[in-house]
Amino acid sequence: MTVRRATPADAEELTRLRLQMFHDLGEEHLPAELADRCLAAFTRRLRADEDFAAFVIDAGPPPPAGGPRLLSAGAGWVETRLPGPHRPDGRTGHIQSMCTDPTARGRGHGRTVFAALLEFLVARGARKIELHATDAGVRLYASFGFVPEGNAMALRVPSASLISS
Repeated sequence: MTVRRATPADAEELTRLRLQMFHDLGEEHLPAELADRCLAAFTRRLRADEDFAAFVIDAGPPPPAGGPRLLSAGAGWVETRLPGPHRPDGRTGHIQSMCTDPTARGRGHGRTVFAALLEFLVARGARKIELHATDAGVRLYASFGFVPEGNAMALRVPSASLISS
């Protein structure tokens, strides 16, 4: 099993796996435009953002007829936030979109992709790395030393009009 850094040519398969991840999370009704938006975002960021990477495991040459071209994938990036006690220069890593094709699960592909993402983020100066864990991913992430941080909050803004007052 060989992991490699994704290229813009992988954007379609990265999108397929990202949508699979949402289905695995119980999202039954995805917005019609989501696939196009993901495809455009993967293509753009893989071409132009040196602090963004996706790592993948290929199905092998050639992929099985009608089968997936990529078996597993995950994405990560580094952003610069204000400095803090756990990130003196503000460099913070993020991991997202971890998914292994249902036909290839339980073989260590996710672990291999995750390790490559961590190596990429640390090499780019991230001293704190964040992710949102699904129930299925908690054991994997904990095995790399990830721990819960309990005070995070989020707001989902349905429209710009909510903020204008």
